Amino acid sequence: MLNLDFRAWDPDESHGRFSDKTKNDFYHRDTFTKYSGKYDYVKLDYNPSTSKNNDKNDENKKKRAEALEELKSRPIPESKLDKRVQNLIELICNVRLMEEALLEMKFDAKKNPLGKLSSAQIKAGYAALKEIENFINTNNFNAAFMEANNTYYTRIPHEFGRHTPPLIKTTKQLKHEMELLEALDDIEVIFNTLNTDTNNHVNPIDQNYEQLKCKLNPVNKTDNIYQLIDKYLQSTHAATHQLYKMQIEDIFEIERDGEKEIFNDVGNKMLLW
Repeated sequence: MLNLDFRAWDPDESHGRFSDKTKNDFYHRDTFTKYSGKYDYVKLDYNPSTSKNNDKNDENKKKRAEALEELKSRPIPESKLDKRVQNLIELICNVRLMEEALLEMKFDAKKNPLGKLSSAQIKAGYAALKEIENFINTNNFNAAFMEANNTYYTRIPHEFGRHTPPLIKTTKQLKHEMELLEALDDIEVIFNTLNTDTNNHVNPIDQNYEQLKCKLNPVNKTDNIYQLIDKYLQSTHAATHQLYKMQIEDIFEIERDGEKEIFNDVGNKMLLW
């Protein structure tokens, strides 16, 4: 893949190189057309999508850096949340776990830091997989199928070391790549939800919880709903699955801001299982 970080290029040298490698004019790259046998143009989102402009982005980054430096020299305020909620928020916001999960799925998180792959690129990945699915369903693995694979791997960079990226030829492979895109979608939502403003007087876990704008109430083991869900879990465990057992760790009641009013008149609810 051609490195298209134009910010570090010499304009006189880079424009001709861009044209040679992509068969597109540098000044018209917003209407980029992919040509077979030529490099593609992958646009990364270097700014949080919730920011209004570059000045605001720079200001937020500077504020966060200063706040983090100050936080290192002062004790972290005690969290006011239930310990079970704290553990859940830490899990949701654990960037290291996100990176590890994506690395297992062969996503190149080093060249594409979490939250920096643009939503347009992820949508392009979905479109490429849809095209690949059509080829798989018709058992048609022609040159167009190869091009669809190339397009997908260009839009969604992977890390296979020195090995050639495998052709996505089975429904199992297709499902694996769909799960990768769904994970990238979820990560983008998390990064866009948790903004860059830091409050030195609030525990970071509590701040992340507030930014989710969603109430998480732990359900006690003595509550009827807890016992009902536990009963469902045990009674629906298939007899053929004897190699493992499932046990509930925690149950949470979730209420997003403004959602209660919307569903007030819905009537009885069914337990989704």
